[in-house]
Amino acid sequence: MEYSYRAIQRLTVTGGFKYAYYTQDFTQYPDNGKTIGTPPAGASSVFNHAGYSSPLPDASANYRILPNWPAYAQFAQGSVIPPSSVFDVKSGAVETLPKPARTTAYQAGTVLKLKRVMFDGDVYRIKFQNAYTSFTPPNGAPIYFLNPDSITIGGELETNVSLTRGLSLYANGSVGRAQYTGAGVPSGFWVANTPSYTQGLGLTYQQRNFDLGIFQKRIGPMWNDNKSYHNQVAIDPFTMVNLFLNYTIRNSTRFDQTKIGSSFNNLLNSENTIGVTPANAAVPVSIGGTNSTYLANTTPAGGDLLTLTPGRSVMLSVTFGLQRNR
Repeated sequence: MEYSYRAIQRLTVTGGFKYAYYTQDFTQYPDNGKTIGTPPAGASSVFNHAGYSSPLPDASANYRILPNWPAYAQFAQGSVIPPSSVFDVKSGAVETLPKPARTTAYQAGTVLKLKRVMFDGDVYRIKFQNAYTSFTPPNGAPIYFLNPDSITIGGELETNVSLTRGLSLYANGSVGRAQYTGAGVPSGFWVANTPSYTQGLGLTYQQRNFDLGIFQKRIGPMWNDNKSYHNQVAIDPFTMVNLFLNYTIRNSTRFDQTKIGSSFNNLLNSENTIGVTPANAAVPVSIGGTNSTYLANTTPAGGDLLTLTPGRSVMLSVTFGLQRNR
């Protein structure tokens, strides 16, 4: 449900409500004892059912400073249901069914459109409730952990400038901080795989039948976890460059609007480490003779499993446009 109210000529206020309900119904059979083990006597399998419900409100306001210059603010809540792996326990018996992880987001921004320039910017704050993350050991199945709550705060800027006929410059950038929060969680721990900044720059050219573009994207530093211990492996910033070239047939033949495309991903064939699964276990830090639940150190090892950016690839494609006889 949603309702929009024009408070004054330039201001529109919108409120909405969504109710989300998900169900899971699945059957688990006997295994080698690692998860559900042997079903109860006389049963060949274990059946599980779960239902997850979430009320999700949202609200927004849009004010037109000028016809081509609006400003907005918005609020919304979302939810993510737990994975079915929560039932991968002995006999498939879960004492307490976990609740969906809730998110609460606030955002405010503005968009300005001129004859040759488009500009937009926004700031945001997102609160994530306990959410599941997974760790996959080498040659093993994923292991799920329940993270602490986290808060993400950041801002984004974006622009597109028409330099001359058919040639445009595009740029964007974002800065942010995604950190865990809550009782017993040391401040300053970053959420895994969340870069502190991103940068993008591109040139596009459109003229008659040709479309050409080259884009550079830089991803800032981030952290990887080691099982339930956070910020154990630092990932350095990395850059990717992609190029595309398209030719579209525009005539009065049967094949009008047929597009021949080519794209070059990772044009410079750069090799960057974007993820690390440590081979060594994290060693908890001892505080007052007691091992910390969150503080630990992981020693690099030759057996660490690295995830690298894919090498250069080239893709050719043809999209046929078939027209009626004219």
